[in-house]
Amino acid sequence: MHTGVKVNRFLDNISRLLFQKIAHFALVAAVYFAGLTFYYHESFSN
Repeated sequence: MHTGVKVNRFLDNISRLLFQKIAHFALVAAVYFAGLTFYYHESFSN
Protein backbone atom coordinates (compact mmCIF):
# COMPACT_ATOMS: atom_id res chain seq x y z
CA MET A 1 0.00 0.00 0.00
CA HIS A 2 2.87 2.35 0.80
CA THR A 3 4.38 1.72 -2.64
CA GLY A 4 1.00 2.44 -4.24
CA VAL A 5 0.90 5.86 -2.59
CA LYS A 6 4.42 6.59 -3.87
CA VAL A 7 3.45 5.58 -7.41
CA ASN A 8 0.28 7.65 -7.18
CA ARG A 9 2.20 10.75 -6.09
CA PHE A 10 4.74 10.17 -8.85
CA LEU A 11 2.00 9.93 -11.49
CA ASP A 12 0.27 12.98 -10.05
CA ASN A 13 3.48 14.99 -10.35
CA ILE A 14 3.99 13.82 -13.93
CA SER A 15 0.46 14.78 -14.94
CA ARG A 16 0.81 18.18 -13.27
CA LEU A 17 4.16 18.76 -14.97
CA LEU A 18 2.73 17.67 -18.32
CA PHE A 19 -0.26 19.98 -17.88
CA GLN A 20 2.04 22.90 -17.03
CA LYS A 21 4.20 22.22 -20.08
CA ILE A 22 1.15 22.00 -22.36
CA ALA A 23 -0.38 25.15 -20.86
CA HIS A 24 2.92 27.02 -21.21
CA PHE A 25 3.31 25.88 -24.82
CA ALA A 26 -0.28 26.91 -25.64
CA LEU A 27 0.26 30.34 -24.06
CA VAL A 28 3.54 30.90 -25.91
CA ALA A 29 2.02 29.74 -29.20
CA ALA A 30 -1.01 32.03 -28.75
CA VAL A 31 1.14 35.07 -27.97
CA TYR A 32 3.49 34.27 -30.86
CA PHE A 33 0.57 33.84 -33.25
CA ALA A 34 -1.02 37.08 -32.07
CA GLY A 35 2.28 38.90 -32.55
CA LEU A 36 2.71 37.53 -36.06
CA THR A 37 -0.87 38.39 -36.96
CA PHE A 38 -0.43 41.94 -35.69
CA TYR A 39 2.88 42.29 -37.53
CA TYR A 40 1.47 41.06 -40.84
CA HIS A 41 -1.64 43.19 -40.44
CA GLU A 42 0.48 46.29 -39.89
CA SER A 43 2.89 45.41 -42.71
CA PHE A 44 0.40 44.68 -45.46
CA SER A 45 -2.42 47.07 -44.60
CA ASN A 46 -0.71 50.01 -46.35
